[in-house]
Amino acid sequence: MTTSLEDLTFSREFTYTGFGIRVVGRERGEEMRMYRMKRALSAAAVFLLLAGLSSLTGCCLFSQAPVASFTATPTTGPAPLTVNFDASASYDPDGRIENYKWDFGDGSAGYGVVVTHTFAQAKDYIVRLTVRDDCGKTASTSQTIKVTGPVPSEGKIAFYRFPGPEIYVINVDGSDYHRITFADHDFRDPDWSPDGTRIAFTKGNWRIWVVDADGGNLHEIPIDEGINARHPAWSPDGTRIAFSCSLEGQDEICVVNIDGSGFQKLTHLGDAQKPDWSPDGTKLAFTRRSEVWVMNTDGSNPHRVTSCSSIAYPAWSPDGRKIAFDKSAEIWVVDAHGGNPHQLIDPGWHPTWSPDGTKIAFLSRKYKGFDTDQYDIYIMNADGSDVHNITNTLDISEYAPDWSPALP
Repeated sequence: MTTSLEDLTFSREFTYTGFGIRVVGRERGEEMRMYRMKRALSAAAVFLLLAGLSSLTGCCLFSQAPVASFTATPTTGPAPLTVNFDASASYDPDGRIENYKWDFGDGSAGYGVVVTHTFAQAKDYIVRLTVRDDCGKTASTSQTIKVTGPVPSEGKIAFYRFPGPEIYVINVDGSDYHRITFADHDFRDPDWSPDGTRIAFTKGNWRIWVVDADGGNLHEIPIDEGINARHPAWSPDGTRIAFSCSLEGQDEICVVNIDGSGFQKLTHLGDAQKPDWSPDGTKLAFTRRSEVWVMNTDGSNPHRVTSCSSIAYPAWSPDGRKIAFDKSAEIWVVDAHGGNPHQLIDPGWHPTWSPDGTKIAFLSRKYKGFDTDQYDIYIMNADGSDVHNITNTLDISEYAPDWSPALP
């Protein structure tokens, strides 16, 4: 005879206890109901267990992964290259980031939101950031840092030339003459950044642009469209650029942060052009009405330091004691406070000092004849001796030379 579970009758009490719940069976068919109850309780227990774990771990079972992001400044330059890394743009959508780990690609690591690392050798490094959130989930991202060979101890000279014109660079011994921009635009007036990794210049429609020294990362500095800008000059700390700005028909000296923010008009004089920073960053030299003027970098105390005419392109010596300039197709030097003006060479235009202050590069047509419009780049000692050209290009002129800083 076959008996189903529903036909069973019990004469004694039975119990089931599980997950803190006690069930007592007394009546006919309770064993089948107990079987079903056990299954229901098991499913409920799993749900409660998961909910409990989620509560204890901050809902980690259902959390999203973090997002890794960082900036690197600079991304290219000569060795040894020190780069600042900032991962503050990383975030976790539903929690917090608890760990930032950096792999610099050279066998070393770092930790923290903001870190600094120096790359000793010339090569391309893949830098990877990995972030971990409060649930243990991770995310990674990477960027390439391009480290080039060291700048020669004597530096390099940037200039512009036609066709284009475009920006070119040459070693001070005349070697490695090469073009670094290929945009077929009107690029002029190059100025090296103080670390020698970038060059600011004027684009033909009176805008300030920047390019890496190897020709990469060409971009415009976002200055208000209503402001015409030219003759950029990089501040010694690399954070700002002074320039000639044309506002309401007047030329003035203005300054802007390298990212385009913080625009200021420093002068209210009219006909103020061609700024150059003092090496300590406290003063600016500029031309006004064909004279050399000097002022503090907040625009205060503007005053004239020459008493002649037809002056252009003042250039502060690296020790801050002298200012070179061109006057009526001659290279002159004056003490920074205004005394002892004297001529160095004729003819000559647009002087720029070597990093150690012992030499001056400039434009001249000395060997091509004064009646030609063809210019070459020359170098001489700071006293005007030992004059020699480093370019001698047939039917082509170089313009606006600027000597780079010398790096270790």
